[in-house]
Amino acid sequence: MVTEVVHASLSGGARLTKKLKEIAVALGSGDLEVLVGFQNGATYPESEGGHPVAQVAFWNNFGTKRAPPRPFFANFVEDQQPTWAAKLGVALRVTGYRTKGALEILGADMAGHLRESIVLLNDPPNAPYTLAHKKGSKPLVATGWMLRNVTWVVTKNDAVTK
Repeated sequence: MVTEVVHASLSGGARLTKKLKEIAVALGSGDLEVLVGFQNGATYPESEGGHPVAQVAFWNNFGTKRAPPRPFFANFVEDQQPTWAAKLGVALRVTGYRTKGALEILGADMAGHLRESIVLLNDPPNAPYTLAHKKGSKPLVATGWMLRNVTWVVTKNDAVTK
């Protein structure tokens, strides 16, 4: 059996250690998160029922006794979730590893994709009764209220701080 011994030396270890420490400081404590969807307190106008936007989004996504599910939110998560880690990595590099800034970038991107999921959903189509009482035939987009209320917020993650 023949073995070969390879000798190598590394330099720059101190610079690498310094840079990693800088990144760790910039990242902070890891207690931030980005929430994407429909914020607490957002409601439809009274003329449209006055329901919380998040409740209407839930009914649309999962369906009701009278309306079939239109899983725009589930589709968004399924389609986009595999990209989130890589996008966060890019956003961290762009912001100099500032967590809040990176999560703001990611949140804006995610909200855009959620809006896109609402707009692109066409199936199942609206019922004839619904078609007779709204402008256009696009499911999920009657007044655009839900679409306009998609948002994101970067906040403290209480589970991390407790």
